[in-house]
Amino acid sequence: MLFSGNILLNSLHIPQNTSSILLFLPRRSTAAHCQTRSKIDELQNINIRDILKPEIYNYYEKTLQEAYDALTQVERTINSLGMKLEYQHWRLGEAMEELKPFLQQTSLNPMK
Repeated sequence: MLFSGNILLNSLHIPQNTSSILLFLPRRSTAAHCQTRSKIDELQNINIRDILKPEIYNYYEKTLQEAYDALTQVERTINSLGMKLEYQHWRLGEAMEELKPFLQQTSLNPMK
């Protein structure tokens, strides 16, 4: 199945320990991923009873916007990786289609 459209990070089922996946992301995206998680943690620490206090509400709005900004950066990187994967899938798939007649004549046929 090919990669399509925008994806939500939740649909990736990224485990809590994401150190292995971070190795494949550019540094800017890795920083954005960490910032997103950090901002989510900050939002989680806001007490709902305090949200009506002006300073807490302003902090909430600012933190929420920063989290979405960082998430957008991560999504762009993931989409870029998806497009690169799609291209390689297409490129190699087309080559395999063209080579099928030759593969059928050899013992290296992976299609058997």
